[in-house]
Amino acid sequence: MSINNRRKSSSFFYQLKLKSIPKIKFACSISTDHYKNKYNYRKKIIEISLIVKIGIYANIDGNKIYCPPNSLLVALPDLNCTFYTAQNGNIRIESVAIEIEEFDFNRVNIEDFDNNISEDINKVIFPFNLQVNDDYMRISKRFKMLIDNYLKHNVTANYICIAIWFKMVAHINSKYKNSYTKIMMM
Repeated sequence: MSINNRRKSSSFFYQLKLKSIPKIKFACSISTDHYKNKYNYRKKIIEISLIVKIGIYANIDGNKIYCPPNSLLVALPDLNCTFYTAQNGNIRIESVAIEIEEFDFNRVNIEDFDNNISEDINKVIFPFNLQVNDDYMRISKRFKMLIDNYLKHNVTANYICIAIWFKMVAHINSKYKNSYTKIMMM
Protein backbone atom coordinates (compact mmCIF):
# COMPACT_ATOMS: atom_id res chain seq x y z
CA MET A 1 0.00 0.00 0.00
CA SER A 2 1.42 3.39 -0.90
CA ILE A 3 1.39 6.33 1.47
CA ASN A 4 -1.04 8.14 -0.88
CA ASN A 5 -3.51 5.25 -0.68
CA ARG A 6 -3.07 5.17 3.06
CA ARG A 7 -3.97 8.87 3.33
CA LYS A 8 -7.14 8.29 1.34
CA SER A 9 -8.30 5.50 3.63
CA SER A 10 -7.04 6.87 6.94
CA SER A 11 -6.29 10.56 7.10
CA PHE A 12 -5.79 10.56 10.85
CA PHE A 13 -4.97 8.33 13.77
CA TYR A 14 -5.51 8.41 17.50
CA GLN A 15 -3.16 8.07 20.43
CA LEU A 16 -4.98 6.56 23.36
CA LYS A 17 -4.12 6.01 27.01
CA LEU A 18 -6.57 4.08 29.16
CA LYS A 19 -6.80 5.12 32.80
CA SER A 20 -9.57 2.78 33.95
CA ILE A 21 -10.88 -0.66 33.08
CA PRO A 22 -13.33 -0.68 30.16
CA LYS A 23 -16.74 -2.36 30.08
CA ILE A 24 -18.27 -3.82 26.95
CA LYS A 25 -21.14 -1.53 25.94
CA PHE A 26 -22.25 -3.69 23.01
CA ALA A 27 -20.98 -6.29 20.57
CA CYS A 28 -22.91 -7.18 17.44
CA SER A 29 -22.87 -8.26 13.83
CA ILE A 30 -25.03 -6.35 11.35
CA SER A 31 -25.93 -7.46 7.83
CA THR A 32 -27.99 -5.11 5.66
CA ASP A 33 -28.53 -3.78 2.16
CA HIS A 34 -28.96 -0.19 3.37
CA TYR A 35 -26.36 0.86 5.93
CA LYS A 36 -26.36 4.32 7.45
CA ASN A 37 -25.05 5.12 10.91
CA LYS A 38 -24.40 8.40 12.71
CA TYR A 39 -21.77 8.97 15.35
CA ASN A 40 -22.36 12.12 17.35
CA TYR A 41 -19.66 12.61 19.95
CA ARG A 42 -20.27 9.41 21.90
CA LYS A 43 -18.82 10.30 25.29
CA LYS A 44 -16.82 7.60 27.03
CA ILE A 45 -17.34 5.21 24.07
CA ILE A 46 -14.69 3.64 21.85
CA GLU A 47 -16.02 1.51 19.00
CA ILE A 48 -14.03 -0.80 16.74
CA SER A 49 -15.76 -2.22 13.66
CA LEU A 50 -14.78 -4.69 10.97
CA ILE A 51 -16.20 -3.80 7.56
CA VAL A 52 -16.96 -6.87 5.44
CA LYS A 53 -18.01 -7.42 1.78
CA ILE A 54 -18.41 -3.83 0.53
CA GLY A 55 -16.87 -0.55 1.60
CA ILE A 56 -18.44 2.42 3.30
CA TYR A 57 -17.99 6.17 3.21
CA ALA A 58 -17.46 8.30 6.28
CA ASN A 59 -18.59 11.89 5.96
CA ILE A 60 -16.53 13.81 8.51
CA ASP A 61 -16.74 17.59 8.59
CA GLY A 62 -17.74 17.67 4.92
CA ASN A 63 -14.88 15.35 3.89
CA LYS A 64 -15.76 11.99 2.38
CA ILE A 65 -13.35 9.21 3.39
CA TYR A 66 -13.60 5.78 1.77
CA CYS A 67 -13.24 2.81 4.13
CA PRO A 68 -12.70 -0.33 2.02
CA PRO A 69 -13.99 -3.83 2.74
CA ASN A 70 -11.83 -5.96 5.03
CA SER A 71 -10.81 -2.96 7.07
CA LEU A 72 -11.13 -1.83 10.64
CA LEU A 73 -12.78 1.40 11.63
CA VAL A 74 -12.11 3.04 14.99
CA ALA A 75 -14.45 5.68 16.44
CA LEU A 76 -13.58 7.74 19.50
CA PRO A 77 -15.65 10.39 21.31
CA ASP A 78 -14.50 13.30 19.14
CA LEU A 79 -16.06 11.76 16.03
CA ASN A 80 -19.10 13.45 14.54
CA CYS A 81 -19.85 11.78 11.23
CA THR A 82 -22.20 9.73 9.11
CA PHE A 83 -21.28 6.34 7.66
CA TYR A 84 -23.08 4.88 4.63
CA THR A 85 -22.54 2.16 2.04
CA ALA A 86 -20.34 3.00 -0.90
CA GLN A 87 -22.29 0.88 -3.37
CA ASN A 88 -25.40 -1.26 -3.61
CA GLY A 89 -25.21 -4.68 -2.07
CA ASN A 90 -25.17 -6.46 1.23
CA ILE A 91 -22.73 -5.21 3.84
CA ARG A 92 -21.74 -6.89 7.07
CA ILE A 93 -20.23 -4.98 9.93
CA GLU A 94 -19.02 -6.53 13.16
CA SER A 95 -18.70 -4.04 15.99
CA VAL A 96 -17.67 -3.87 19.59
CA ALA A 97 -17.93 -0.78 21.74
CA ILE A 98 -16.48 -0.22 25.15
CA GLU A 99 -17.44 2.31 27.73
CA ILE A 100 -14.59 3.70 29.78
CA GLU A 101 -14.69 6.26 32.55
CA GLU A 102 -11.17 7.64 32.28
CA PHE A 103 -8.89 7.86 29.27
CA ASP A 104 -6.88 10.40 27.31
CA PHE A 105 -6.71 10.57 23.55
CA ASN A 106 -5.73 12.91 20.79
CA ARG A 107 -6.38 12.92 17.04
CA VAL A 108 -3.34 13.45 14.81
CA ASN A 109 -3.15 13.92 11.03
CA ILE A 110 -1.33 11.10 9.26
CA GLU A 111 1.23 13.57 7.89
CA ASP A 112 2.33 14.28 11.47
CA PHE A 113 2.77 10.61 12.43
CA ASP A 114 6.53 10.75 13.04
CA ASN A 115 6.39 13.96 15.05
CA ASN A 116 3.55 12.83 17.30
CA ILE A 117 4.30 9.24 18.21
CA SER A 118 4.62 9.01 21.94
CA GLU A 119 7.23 6.73 23.46
CA ASP A 120 4.86 6.16 26.38
CA ILE A 121 4.40 2.37 26.52
CA ASN A 122 0.90 2.89 27.94
CA LYS A 123 -0.33 4.70 24.81
CA VAL A 124 -1.65 2.82 21.81
CA ILE A 125 -2.05 3.97 18.24
CA PHE A 126 -5.40 3.59 16.47
CA PRO A 127 -5.82 4.51 12.84
CA PHE A 128 -9.28 5.76 11.94
CA ASN A 129 -9.33 3.11 9.20
CA LEU A 130 -6.91 0.24 8.58
CA GLN A 131 -7.04 -2.46 5.90
CA VAL A 132 -6.48 -5.93 7.36
CA ASN A 133 -6.57 -8.15 4.28
CA ASP A 134 -3.71 -10.38 5.44
CA ASP A 135 -5.07 -10.59 9.01
CA TYR A 136 -8.75 -10.70 8.13
CA MET A 137 -9.40 -14.28 9.34
CA ARG A 138 -7.63 -13.75 12.68
CA ILE A 139 -9.44 -10.48 13.38
CA SER A 140 -12.79 -11.84 12.21
CA LYS A 141 -12.42 -14.82 14.60
CA ARG A 142 -11.71 -12.43 17.48
CA PHE A 143 -14.84 -10.43 16.69
CA LYS A 144 -16.89 -13.63 16.52
CA MET A 145 -15.49 -14.88 19.86
CA LEU A 146 -16.11 -11.52 21.48
CA ILE A 147 -19.70 -11.27 20.17
CA ASP A 148 -20.46 -14.90 21.14
CA ASN A 149 -19.19 -14.32 24.68
CA TYR A 150 -20.99 -10.98 25.00
CA LEU A 151 -24.29 -12.73 24.25
CA LYS A 152 -23.79 -15.06 27.24
CA HIS A 153 -24.33 -12.16 29.67
CA ASN A 154 -22.32 -13.49 32.58
CA VAL A 155 -19.28 -12.40 34.58
CA THR A 156 -16.89 -14.96 33.11
CA ALA A 157 -17.89 -14.12 29.55
CA ASN A 158 -17.52 -10.41 30.30
CA TYR A 159 -13.89 -10.89 31.39
CA ILE A 160 -13.23 -12.98 28.29
CA CYS A 161 -14.68 -10.16 26.15
CA ILE A 162 -12.41 -7.58 27.78
CA ALA A 163 -9.38 -9.87 27.29
CA ILE A 164 -10.23 -10.33 23.59
CA TRP A 165 -10.73 -6.57 23.23
CA PHE A 166 -7.27 -5.91 24.67
CA LYS A 167 -5.76 -8.48 22.27
CA MET A 168 -7.43 -6.69 19.35
CA VAL A 169 -6.13 -3.32 20.56
CA ALA A 170 -2.59 -4.69 20.88
CA HIS A 171 -2.81 -6.21 17.40
CA ILE A 172 -4.12 -3.00 15.80
CA ASN A 173 -1.42 -0.96 17.55
CA SER A 174 1.34 -3.30 16.39
CA LYS A 175 0.04 -3.64 12.83
CA TYR A 176 -0.41 0.09 12.36
CA LYS A 177 3.01 1.07 13.73
CA ASN A 178 4.72 -1.64 11.68
CA SER A 179 2.89 -0.92 8.41
CA TYR A 180 3.50 2.82 8.71
CA THR A 181 7.21 2.30 9.43
CA LYS A 182 7.55 0.03 6.35
CA ILE A 183 5.86 2.61 4.13
CA MET A 184 8.12 5.40 5.37
CA MET A 185 11.25 3.31 4.71
CA MET A 186 10.30 2.75 1.03
